[in-house]
Amino acid sequence: MDDRHRKILLTCWKKLRKDLEPKKLYPYLTEVLNYSDIEELKAISLREDCVDKLLEQLPRKGPKAFGIFVKALQETQAHLATTLRDAEVEMMSEELTVERASSAKRRNEADQVKAALKQEQKKHEVTQKKLGEITSRYEALMTENEKYETDAFDNTQWRHTRVTEIHILSIYKDVSELWRELGTLLELPPAEVRNLENDCSSCSERAWKVMERWLQVKGSRATLGILTDALEEIGVRSAVEILMGM
Repeated sequence: MDDRHRKILLTCWKKLRKDLEPKKLYPYLTEVLNYSDIEELKAISLREDCVDKLLEQLPRKGPKAFGIFVKALQETQAHLATTLRDAEVEMMSEELTVERASSAKRRNEADQVKAALKQEQKKHEVTQKKLGEITSRYEALMTENEKYETDAFDNTQWRHTRVTEIHILSIYKDVSELWRELGTLLELPPAEVRNLENDCSSCSERAWKVMERWLQVKGSRATLGILTDALEEIGVRSAVEILMGM
């Protein structure tokens, strides 16, 4: 007997104990009660005690016991069969109400989970977008850094490049009147710088001679880095740009 039918018997026990006549049922219960069960019931003198014993036996007699019991009552005491059927309908209705409430609760929980999932998906999309932006920015910075390092390396190499007469030829006219200041910054002896004023007829020629003499004295140490630093200091930016563009 299933739990629902057990509960129905418990619910209707008082009513059955009051009205049930067990002796009338014996011929109809042979499918579920054996000879010993019926003899045990017959041996009980008080009707109420006999009802109690019968209601204790039935739940242990298999899944068909309740249906057979109701059919037996229908044949002998129909009002009690109606009582059990009504109790079953009421219990099924209660179970249905509980199931509907449970189903509604599950649907509500499912809707909440669905809404939460959508919200998390939106957050995930925002996170993915931000991650994409950060990744793009990182890649751009890495590219920029690589370019900077390459440029820095190239610039370092360029600054260590030895000055040639071609470099001097390209900028001496830009230096012109600032030849004396350039000679001082390039650390030429003051006497040599002064002699150039008498030996050369123009400022441009003196500027040429200053750089030529510096190149002769310094040799491989006469680099573009040193020359451009000196040119920057005396304010001849045009000459620096010419050298950097070569």
